[in-house]
Amino acid sequence: MSRPLFILIDGHSLAYRAFYALPSSMITISGQPTNAVYGFTKMLLKIIQDLKPAALAVAFDTPVKTFRHLEFKEYKAHRPPSPQEFRSQLPLIKNVLGALAIPVVTKDGFEADDVLATLATTATQEDFDCLIISGDTDILQLVSPHIKVMLPKKGISETITYDDAKVTEKYGLLPKQLIDFKALKGDTSDNVPGVPGIGDKTAAALIQEYGSLENLLAKTEGIAKESLKAKMKEYKEQALLSKHLVTLDHEVPLELAPKSCVFNEIHWEKLVPVLKEYEMGSLAKQHEAALQGGLFDAAPEHNKELDQQKVKEVRIMKHLLNSERALSNEDITEADLATAEDLKKELKEKGLLELYTEMELPLSDILEAMEQRGIKIDIPYLLKMSKEMGVLLQALEKELYALAGEEFNLNSPKQLSVVLFEKMALPVIKKTKTGYSTDNEVLETLAEKYPIANKIIEFRQLSKLKNTYVDTLPALAEKDKDQRVHSTFNQTATSTGRLSSSEPNIQNIPVRTEIGKKIRAAFIPGTPGWKLLSADYSQIELRILAHVAQDERLIKAFQSGEDIHKQTAAEIFEVPLLDVTPELRSRAKAVNFGIVYGISAMGLAKNTGVTPEEAQHYIKAYFERYPKIKQYMDDTLAQAKKNGYVETLLKRRRYIHDIRNPNGRIRAFAERAAINAPIQGAAADIIKVAMIAVDKALKAEKIKCALLLQVHDELVFELPAQEVERAKGLIRPAMEKAYPLVVPLTVDINTGDNWLEAK
Repeated sequence: MSRPLFILIDGHSLAYRAFYALPSSMITISGQPTNAVYGFTKMLLKIIQDLKPAALAVAFDTPVKTFRHLEFKEYKAHRPPSPQEFRSQLPLIKNVLGALAIPVVTKDGFEADDVLATLATTATQEDFDCLIISGDTDILQLVSPHIKVMLPKKGISETITYDDAKVTEKYGLLPKQLIDFKALKGDTSDNVPGVPGIGDKTAAALIQEYGSLENLLAKTEGIAKESLKAKMKEYKEQALLSKHLVTLDHEVPLELAPKSCVFNEIHWEKLVPVLKEYEMGSLAKQHEAALQGGLFDAAPEHNKELDQQKVKEVRIMKHLLNSERALSNEDITEADLATAEDLKKELKEKGLLELYTEMELPLSDILEAMEQRGIKIDIPYLLKMSKEMGVLLQALEKELYALAGEEFNLNSPKQLSVVLFEKMALPVIKKTKTGYSTDNEVLETLAEKYPIANKIIEFRQLSKLKNTYVDTLPALAEKDKDQRVHSTFNQTATSTGRLSSSEPNIQNIPVRTEIGKKIRAAFIPGTPGWKLLSADYSQIELRILAHVAQDERLIKAFQSGEDIHKQTAAEIFEVPLLDVTPELRSRAKAVNFGIVYGISAMGLAKNTGVTPEEAQHYIKAYFERYPKIKQYMDDTLAQAKKNGYVETLLKRRRYIHDIRNPNGRIRAFAERAAINAPIQGAAADIIKVAMIAVDKALKAEKIKCALLLQVHDELVFELPAQEVERAKGLIRPAMEKAYPLVVPLTVDINTGDNWLEAK
């Protein structure tokens, strides 16, 4: 007869994983973060549905120091305090558990793992089988015939369950030997010292040979390797201390007995009000539907039968409410469809309903038509280009081998790091866990003095473009009878509202490099006698900045039709307009676009090749000449801190919850996002409005001009040559009048026999 199942959960560990796995933009109207609450609750309800436990309990750590801290003051000493945004959610999680009548177990002076060890040991003695759910591998030492451990494998969505055999398969050790294993290798996450210089492989091999730490220490003289023998003698006491620190206490004095943790069913009438209070009513509906229909495991199969129009509508609504999470149709289940009316209500409450009904929904039909039509590829042109690039890559390989003095695998970061930093002794810029970094940032730094670094950058760029586009585009086009590629335009993939594309990714073809330009020449009209037409907004983000900041100088420059970068150069370098050199204009351009992205002095220095001090002077001079832009940035940051989100001109929201993060680096990134999101998001909104307006204008006139691509601020059409002038007369006004700004929106239109010519 099978034993009843007792599920024990490390609440702190699972909540922490949920906090980092889900977007920080999940907050209530009052500003309370809920991502940890949502993720924890969703996983808990799934566990109950799937495993149907007879008993449940959740353990949490307490703020009181444990016996480990008292015995070893460095224990976990290097860990920063958990973010306030996380700590504020723990009471909410406990409220959810209270509504479910699931006991919350804590004990001052002990960790949650000790509590779980005690409960599991007691429960197995009372004829329960136990499943411990935790994010901490320390708990694996408890695995036994009646205790299994479930660990999240990726975020909180995938898990792996360990029994005795699984532990041995992974570590080559018995579960109880993991204590000795960790005592030897230490644990950097908890600051457990272990024996310096002993890693996973050596620790496992020693315990496999000697059985336990104590036996190893008793037979130290028998260790063949002298250096290892010396280490074991020198760090004997440290190894024993480490074993004590990683051993879980099975005898925590608890007042809770396993039989008092019996769980019968979810009382939705108690849970739903709590979920609604935390603005997670949709979660309740999803799980009610799931419990009735058993949809958890069958969601992908159900998707095949769902009404795809409704799936699309729910997907767009969900993304507008939480833009940090990218969504595809496969992410939408039948349970989600049941929440459609609630989502519409929420959109209305947050001022997003018009954005949904008037922009995103009509746009989705236009994108579908673009995907179906596709764009023709000049296959022979790309095949020839591929051969030419292959020759260039071979020549680069030979140059690199000559500079290095040996042949090696250029695509292996490990081999490259050995060549650069060990053989050639180049200065180490950045270290990784496994050695020396060879990322592009490192190579760009080295390229200033070392030709080999510059050649590696060139090789990587050329190789990437060849593999990603030059070789891939013909393969995709050959599948189509008309030799067209059909990119997918993703409407719910970015946090700013911009469209992205995939298979192929049209958005990432470089526009300024010679190779990138040549790749664009491979995109051609699909019908003889037709042309491609490119309509591109000119400096739309700077124009939006002038509008939202209401800066008179910037507005005047745009209204007069002046060269904005030249004008900015004259302002910040204090020279007459006629004396602005191409170099000064180039620096001013970097400042203009850098300001939009909240650039730092270090970032601007890197982009312009000047010192950080000079870059800081440029930024200071810019804000002195354009004071209302600085005021706009300060106001935007203040609003983000107050509300937890920023908005575009058309009221699209982006949540910027890390704006209050205590980590300075994370907070600085959030501040840059807060400044840029309303600008980049407004540009994305305006071109979407323009696409809808252009579509209506072309259909009304019944001309054959068809929209093929949208790439950031550019629209690409194909049309008969004789319709070009007529189409320009429809496209330009539709785009320039898409949204009323205090400065003119201007559109550059060109045509050609391929995308490069049209650009």
